[in-house]
Amino acid sequence: MSEYATRDDILGAKEVRFCDFGPLPDDFPIPGLAGKKIRLKSMTAKENVAYEEFFVDAVTGKEDENRKKLYREKAIIDCVVDGDGSRMFTIDDIRKLSKVDGALLGAIYDRASKHNRFDEADLVKKKPEPTPDFSSS
Repeated sequence: MSEYATRDDILGAKEVRFCDFGPLPDDFPIPGLAGKKIRLKSMTAKENVAYEEFFVDAVTGKEDENRKKLYREKAIIDCVVDGDGSRMFTIDDIRKLSKVDGALLGAIYDRASKHNRFDEADLVKKKPEPTPDFSSS
């Protein structure tokens, strides 16, 4: 067996991963959530692209500042699922989610971002590798 992944190994990695966030502590300050779990799913590469494209204005090709403010809500729509793995929210819920307790949304987003490696992708975008200067060769 080779120590390197093969083409088939990578193309065969289609299983959606799930992780449970919680159970939330008994003293959780939001009524109805104490002791409950929140299930998150991993996003496929296609879903990840759609997540990123959501923040870009289709006409101008530039970041949409209003949509950019909803990054937590959009991640929750894309990642929070019920016990059967079905999405709990749709894009129609985005404004309702923006009115939910910020600490709860932040906690769910933080766990979803780790599960889907959002933080690493953001880091790569913010700190691109410098372009080598080959002009003096």
